[in-house]
Amino acid sequence: MAATHLDNLVNKHPLVKKLISEIYSTSRAPDANRVWKAYMDLKEAQDAGLSASSSSSTATSLLTQLEPVHLQLILRAIDPSVSRTRSLARAESKRHQSLQQQQSALASGNAPPSILLAEQHASRHAGKIFDAQHPVREYMRRVQIIFRDMRLHSSIVPATSSAVESVPDLADYNHVLSRLASGGHIGPMSSIWNEISALSAKSSSTGVHPNGHTYRELMVGLSRHATEQIERVQKDEASKTLNYSGKKKQLEKSARAAASGAAKYGQILAPSARAAAILAALRTMALLKDMKDHSVTPNHITLDFAARTLRLAGHIDGLHLLMQQAYGIDLTTPDSASAVQKEQQGIAPTTHTLNTLLMALGEQSSVPEMVAAFETVAKPLPSGTSSADDSASGEGVFSTNWKDIFSSMRDRDGEIAQQSGNTDETSVPDAFAYASPQRIAPNTKTFEVLLRHCCTEVDPLRSPVALKTEANAGSISSIAKESTEKALADMQDGGQRALEMERRTRGAYALFAKALLSEALDRSAELLCVTASNLGVEISRSEQAATEADEAASAEDRASSAAIASTQPRPEHTSFAVAPGRAMDADFVPILEPPAFSVTATMVQPFIALASSRKSIGELRWVRSILAKALENKAAEAQVIDAAWRTYSARFAKARQLAAAQKSGNEPALEGLQDLEPLRLNEGRPNEVHAFLKLLRQQHRLASKQAQELEWLLYDRLDERLHDLATNRTRRKIQRVLNHREQKVRAERDRFEEQEREIARKKQAIEARRLRELQKQQQEAQEASVDQSSSHMASTASA
Repeated sequence: MAATHLDNLVNKHPLVKKLISEIYSTSRAPDANRVWKAYMDLKEAQDAGLSASSSSSTATSLLTQLEPVHLQLILRAIDPSVSRTRSLARAESKRHQSLQQQQSALASGNAPPSILLAEQHASRHAGKIFDAQHPVREYMRRVQIIFRDMRLHSSIVPATSSAVESVPDLADYNHVLSRLASGGHIGPMSSIWNEISALSAKSSSTGVHPNGHTYRELMVGLSRHATEQIERVQKDEASKTLNYSGKKKQLEKSARAAASGAAKYGQILAPSARAAAILAALRTMALLKDMKDHSVTPNHITLDFAARTLRLAGHIDGLHLLMQQAYGIDLTTPDSASAVQKEQQGIAPTTHTLNTLLMALGEQSSVPEMVAAFETVAKPLPSGTSSADDSASGEGVFSTNWKDIFSSMRDRDGEIAQQSGNTDETSVPDAFAYASPQRIAPNTKTFEVLLRHCCTEVDPLRSPVALKTEANAGSISSIAKESTEKALADMQDGGQRALEMERRTRGAYALFAKALLSEALDRSAELLCVTASNLGVEISRSEQAATEADEAASAEDRASSAAIASTQPRPEHTSFAVAPGRAMDADFVPILEPPAFSVTATMVQPFIALASSRKSIGELRWVRSILAKALENKAAEAQVIDAAWRTYSARFAKARQLAAAQKSGNEPALEGLQDLEPLRLNEGRPNEVHAFLKLLRQQHRLASKQAQELEWLLYDRLDERLHDLATNRTRRKIQRVLNHREQKVRAERDRFEEQEREIARKKQAIEARRLRELQKQQQEAQEASVDQSSSHMASTASA
């Protein structure tokens, strides 16, 4: 195409030739300022001709020498960092083609013809594209000049050629929106959107109407603008209220965390940041309504960014409406007919949307609602589980044939005869299994979000506030204030949010966390087998290593086990044995998929912290077994990847030696490579093999790092905590025994003292009784003597 346009430059003005040469330049990298200077030189010459000549044909001759496609290319050539955007566009096209080939190869089940690198799709919106030296205002000034020239050109060109379409068209507006969306420049985007809306209202059915691409760029720009505004406001507020002198990195990290929906370092989310999030959520709902009014179906990028913006404002009602209208998933009635119909159409949310939904529900709702949403979205029930008769009669998927369940209460023979004679009667399904394969594959972030909200509470002043106020209820500041007051009221005694947070800290959802950890462990084991099969490596469990691990775990001497661990590898690292199996075959082609899921230390830490705070040794021992198995799987994964890298590196080295020997005509010097088959190159291109081996090394480093983190968490933190708790429990037990002994000795001593006191009291009583008897005897003797003396005196007197 470039050669065709350059061949038509013979009869054109030199400035036009220079401009077109800059547009189609292949000898040097395109530059936005150079293209714009050539275009300005052309416009100055045109203005000079317009002032010197009175005829309009002479004045517009330079403009008519340009085709509409030239103006469109100029618009794209003035992009900031135009060389980067073009390379991104080419890489995006190649990646899209490779993804289609990978999906078709994996879906067919046949062996791929070459080494398959199943890379993840990276959107061009992942980073900011607008990084020019001039500001956005200068870029928009240039865009408006080109748009004005496009309209002028469209008014002139139809006089000579009626087949040329008018410009600017919708693709031009979408292109400018895509440049502005990555930086979140909401002001210029609003002006472009107003122009599109005005043209859409004035034009006919063939005019400029917004499409899915337009709404996607608007949604991306709106989300980026809200995120940057919250980050900027939070950073300013924190620098005013807190002393962050010399802690710029910490301040920026806290601001980014606040923009993602969770402020850190004790930092409270600023009211103005809440207002910005609420305003972005209201704009998102308005944009979704406009899409529905124009009958435009959003793609997954649009819905992902919409869910992210709604989550920043805590707009749970908006998320429910988004899931219901976009995917047909009603979280209140998940097994509805609309959900089954949407699933059959192939419309399903992405993993990012699932994670955003779980974050919002974990922050604003209860854990059972969050787990139910996870089961509903990630594991939809198969549509063929219930028959048409059940749906017609109002029975759901879980309709039960009670006659089969209570058959023991009836005549068994008659029951069997009745069942054999009636073939139309429904029976109890064997198992209520989830759809396989799953519509959505949860990643590591999914389980980290679920476990974090199952085991920890959420501070309402450091998380999004639930937005339950309509848009026309008042100003944004009043809406933010009212939402904050409602959240604080719910955190008071007796509030729903306070009760939910109390349940989390009390460990009421420990069963949910255990089930999620068990599921994560099973998934990691399945992915280990899949990875080994795709790379052609055989993996087997080492029985001797398992026995040694059991003996090491049952040992009581911690000092000796620590000494052994310092000199020998951990038992989890030797529990599996790997060997190159099919990787040695000449016709085997490996498949390398990116690691989307793994049991990480971040995933397990919330449950460990909860069990540690509750001082539950039973739960800590249970999670230790889970963590040990996860470490085994991760160490085995690192061994599998390392074995694959060594095997394919050796085969590739042999292939290169054979190719070099064939070129030179000499015998190849195969040192230690005689038993290996040379690696088959992909159509003679070794670069793909280099990329394959490089990705293998990267995955090996990642798996080794994750294994080290799990090992640190298992041996340095969990075992230490278990040891401390066991020591404290033993100390308390010993103390209780000592206290019981002291109490027993004290009670025995008191009993002896009481007995001695009782004996003393008895002795005193006996002595007192003896003294009383003695006194009585003395008194009687005295009385007797007195009586004798008196009688003697009486007898003497009578005598």
